Amino acid sequence: MPSDIHFFSSQDRFFSITGSSGQLELLTRGGGSSTKELADWLVVVCHPHPQHGGTMHNKVVTTVARAAREQGLDSLRFNYRGVGESEGSYGEFDGEREDFRSVVDWVLKETDKSRLVLAGFSFGSAIVATESAAIDQTRHIILIAPPVERYPYTTRFNVPVSVIQGAEDEVVDANGVTDWVRQLESPYDYYYSSDTSHFFHGKLVELRYKLRSILALATS
Repeated sequence: MPSDIHFFSSQDRFFSITGSSGQLELLTRGGGSSTKELADWLVVVCHPHPQHGGTMHNKVVTTVARAAREQGLDSLRFNYRGVGESEGSYGEFDGEREDFRSVVDWVLKETDKSRLVLAGFSFGSAIVATESAAIDQTRHIILIAPPVERYPYTTRFNVPVSVIQGAEDEVVDANGVTDWVRQLESPYDYYYSSDTSHFFHGKLVELRYKLRSILALATS
């Protein structure tokens, strides 16, 4: 079996893997847990739209990774093609889906991780929602500010889903998200945060604690 020691340590580590459009930049963060119950879990985080400044260093994405570490969970985030050190150019959504699958395939081949929490913010949530059903190792899905009016979101997932939405979202139609959540045919939790913008300005600490609670329940 592969050893995760090299990939998930106490320090953030950068890696490059081969995707369909060239090299993809990855960043792993170790959770530091010594319990066997959490050793095979991994939180994979997808960042927002690459043509609107989205990167794996986005504050919401970073908050997910921080919450994972505080719960003793390893995490991985990555840059889509054409972002940061990742090669290629914007892939019109389908290309970014390919990038995500390349990352997950690498995880399953090169590490011991066998239970995945897939998290995505904004555009990244559409990637997760579209691809999660094809990944047998998925155990929980976290969708933050999902732009349900612009991308294909199913109403039935194979695993429980947590949706986090700000009431004052200036990018995503908050009422549209609420309407979509009401149609979900899968087990779900809906966290609707008042006085919260799309990027959770002034609300990142609150978001972090909410994510910790979600992750604790998902991995229990």
